[in-house]
Amino acid sequence: MAFGLADARDLFSKELRLLLFAGFLGGFTTFSTFGYDTFLLLRAGQLGFAVLNVLVSVIAGIFMVWLGYQAVFKLAGGGGA
Repeated sequence: MAFGLADARDLFSKELRLLLFAGFLGGFTTFSTFGYDTFLLLRAGQLGFAVLNVLVSVIAGIFMVWLGYQAVFKLAGGGGA
């Protein structure tokens, strides 16, 4: 709704709309989906799957950040961490 309103009224520049809606608000929706999926698993009594969802998501997320960090250093010719 907010995106449609901003687009229809031409309230923001194209770049600012991209930053606000894809960058900033996109992060909230991704995290909300993760939380909601975990909540639904808990509500359904699937504690094991809920814990597994949290552990795999967090560990995989941290690993991907590390992997991206390593890739940047390799491409930039640095040593990495």
